[in-house]
Amino acid sequence: MVEGSVYVLPQPQPPCQYPISCTVCQYLTSDRSPTADKTRINLIDVYRLWDMVTTVPEANHRTMLWRMVEPFIASKGYTMDPSALPDGDPLVVINGSVRWNHAHTLSALSRPAISNKSGRAVFIKSLNTCHPSAQEFPIWQSMCSPAAMQDRRNHTAPMRRVLWYTPDFTPHGYVSVPQDTRAFVVTKKYASMMVTINGIGVIVVPPDVCSCFDLIQQFFEGLEFMHSSGITHGDLGQHNIVLSRTSSGELRYLFIDFELSSSHPVPFDEPVRHHAFRRITNAGPEHSMVTPYDPFPNDIYAAGLFVETLLRANGYTYRKEWQKIPRMAEQVKWMREEDPRRRPTAAQVHSEICVLQQTLPQDVMRIPIRSSTEKDALVGRVPSFVDAVASLH
Repeated sequence: MVEGSVYVLPQPQPPCQYPISCTVCQYLTSDRSPTADKTRINLIDVYRLWDMVTTVPEANHRTMLWRMVEPFIASKGYTMDPSALPDGDPLVVINGSVRWNHAHTLSALSRPAISNKSGRAVFIKSLNTCHPSAQEFPIWQSMCSPAAMQDRRNHTAPMRRVLWYTPDFTPHGYVSVPQDTRAFVVTKKYASMMVTINGIGVIVVPPDVCSCFDLIQQFFEGLEFMHSSGITHGDLGQHNIVLSRTSSGELRYLFIDFELSSSHPVPFDEPVRHHAFRRITNAGPEHSMVTPYDPFPNDIYAAGLFVETLLRANGYTYRKEWQKIPRMAEQVKWMREEDPRRRPTAAQVHSEICVLQQTLPQDVMRIPIRSSTEKDALVGRVPSFVDAVASLH
């Protein structure tokens, strides 16, 4: 075992018996799985499928994986936040209905922790670095190079530290494979711009038009820089933009999750062609796992969906406050053109947003924006923008 790559391994458990099928248990108990015992789930097998444990039905395995690697995280000077290792069953029964325990629906790939040295809150993300399609680590690392980080247009969440993890499973009868190595990336604490309340995903809405423009401007400034570096994100949206605070107190919006990113040499001597390796819901109509397509305008389509969501403020139509700025709806329509060749570039959108920021009257910029969820009893209380900022302290 590589020094420091320690783990805690519980006894094999029965497969999940939940109403919603767990894909991990489905696979490990099927004939497709190389496991000999189809009646028990060994956590080592789940570890090797870590990147599959990403949806709610696999919530039972998420905390188990982080408990498994907790000794390693501790050996590197970090204490997992109590919220990262919840107790209790992932399922709860309320009035006869089965619901997921919110505490267990934290991301499978990222959990909060505390730096023992500084006492500051951080996030730790688990990354696959060996799979042929695993481009997230090298792309993220390139966007966090010293030269890239010096460019103020770069809105990539910085890597603070990389903890390389190579567990030795041979004492348990497993042959070591390269895929057992993972990178645990430490980042500073940030606030998500999307939260899930009672199973409903909602965006954290900035308090006024000016603040919304600040978010949109930083979003496209970062996307322009990313594209100029030959990088496409592949999964843009409110779920992958977060709020951070600099040492000087400035609020900065950052991109996270480069799992579906792709890298292309610049300048582009030939038309860019790309194959997706996973379907997503926020992609343009050209998005395909079979037919090559240009991923850059596909990013723009997803960005248009993000801006539209922001303008709707969790509602079904644009908030009336934006009726005084019809140019924003026009921008969304432009970004969501069916033909990718007719969509704008990130630089064009960024330029347009900057012009609007500089020319709109101050009384318009000060118009407050209220989320459509504020009066929705089904959703419940959604954290406000003020809450998000306060969480960064």
